Amino acid sequence: MQDLIIEYKRALRETRKMYRLYKDTAEVNLTAEQINDKKMISSMISDIEFTLEWLQNGRQPGARRGADRRDAYQRTILADPRLIDALPEEYAIAKEAEGEVSDWDKERIADALF
Repeated sequence: MQDLIIEYKRALRETRKMYRLYKDTAEVNLTAEQINDKKMISSMISDIEFTLEWLQNGRQPGARRGADRRDAYQRTILADPRLIDALPEEYAIAKEAEGEVSDWDKERIADALF
């Protein structure tokens, strides 16, 4: 993950260098193609900054109520598996025997690893 963050920071630095070339020039002196390039580079910068913030914080930037900000009741249930086991059967999630992995899950794991 750190390698990915480093690559994004490097890309951000390079796109900011490209944007500075257009920023110093007055927009009146730019051609239509250069103005379009300037807008596209600006969009790239904002996308890279958004992605970097997401990668560094582990949550969507600007979200007011992320999963880590749930109310106390939800945090308690998610944090304590004994409370989940105490729920009535109609709310219980069907579980396979512990230690056994289905063929479907094995296939999904293999796909994720390779």
